[in-house]
Amino acid sequence: MARIIALVLGLAGLLIAYTELRSEPKFFYGEDCEAENGAQSDVKGEVSGVFLSGEAGKKVAAQLTCAERVAAFAVYAKAFEAPVGTLFDWSAKAGSHGTFRITWDYENQGLHCRDFMRTDYVRKQRYIEQGAACRQSDRNWHFH
Repeated sequence: MARIIALVLGLAGLLIAYTELRSEPKFFYGEDCEAENGAQSDVKGEVSGVFLSGEAGKKVAAQLTCAERVAAFAVYAKAFEAPVGTLFDWSAKAGSHGTFRITWDYENQGLHCRDFMRTDYVRKQRYIEQGAACRQSDRNWHFH
């Protein structure tokens, strides 16, 4: 009987560990950032990941290097979970920095979506962009 209980407790522990691994945020920084896409994020907690896709994603990819995206996406993930209007700042080692704010929260075809405003200062250039992202079935935010 003790062996059965130990087996059940062991399986329960594996299930909990598997669930925790699956809930870690995931980030897709773009096809040009292969090394960064496989890197572990240091973002912990109740945030979901961010996937670069769609027109908004193309703008981010055109303006930010892979290293800058890593710094920015950690902040974007937090912002997507925060109340509308909360301003978040990001900065990268190269001196690039920016802000990110959710401006609207809504449902679209059964998906939870959020509009955002981002301002980035990269290589002495200022970029101001509006965009949208929706939480997909994988629990990650995908740019549109």
